[in-house]
Amino acid sequence: MGTLQRVSIPALISLAWLVMMYGLVRDDVLPTFQRGREITRSASYERLAGQANSTRVTQMGIYFGEARIGQAVACVKKRGNELSIDAETLIDLRRAPAFESVSNLLGAMANGKIRFRALVLDGRLVNFRSTVSSPPGTAPMVSIDGTPLGGTLRLEIRQLGETRVTTVPFDERQFVHSVMAPTLAVGELAVGKKWLVKQLDQMTGSVAAVWAEVLRKETVTIGRRTYEAFVVNLSSGFFNLLVWVDPDGNVLKQQFLGFTFVREEPSPETLAEMMR
Repeated sequence: MGTLQRVSIPALISLAWLVMMYGLVRDDVLPTFQRGREITRSASYERLAGQANSTRVTQMGIYFGEARIGQAVACVKKRGNELSIDAETLIDLRRAPAFESVSNLLGAMANGKIRFRALVLDGRLVNFRSTVSSPPGTAPMVSIDGTPLGGTLRLEIRQLGETRVTTVPFDERQFVHSVMAPTLAVGELAVGKKWLVKQLDQMTGSVAAVWAEVLRKETVTIGRRTYEAFVVNLSSGFFNLLVWVDPDGNVLKQQFLGFTFVREEPSPETLAEMMR
């Protein structure tokens, strides 16, 4: 396989999934803050821990148009002063007619799995690992290991057989958010409230600060149930992610660039697997 073809496959997957482009913003797009001031305005693991009593499993169906193309499952476990996050997303572009040409080009590689795991102790990130496999069951095409280190986040990124290491300014109390994992650390919600979120791009390994703002409060219908929800907008300056969150911080729905994630009841098998 030539170098150009090897490079184009991840690029096409990134373009097709679109979410992988969400974090591609330069740090200077957003206002800069001194480290002490930024953490007071950032989503934190302390907030996420406050949303979970012991174990919380969230499953969302992923749609593009009317086609269900996958699912995302996230499990947040709280045990004493330890918090673990385990999220898995399965997405198959071949199920959506809109991606027929891309699917024909990529074949089995239009089907992928994204995994994210993080360990938090006393409200501070210990480490996280992110992998992207396409197709599922194969060795990761991209893996990212993140470790806080002296006011920075050390990122070891392995992609296309190459490894690179980079660091970004970081406070270990800051919540690292992935758009593919249905978890969002929120505090007390109110219309107009704004805070910063550290957003991870799981294809490139970039981490950028994005604004989160509560736009409005409205009712949203999921299946046969109606919920009161706050609509939160995460804006990178280029793309917007809309998230519907209930007052307890549970993600009910999210939309961006034609993709819709809708909360659904996890199967007994999913619950058993995620809670092991």
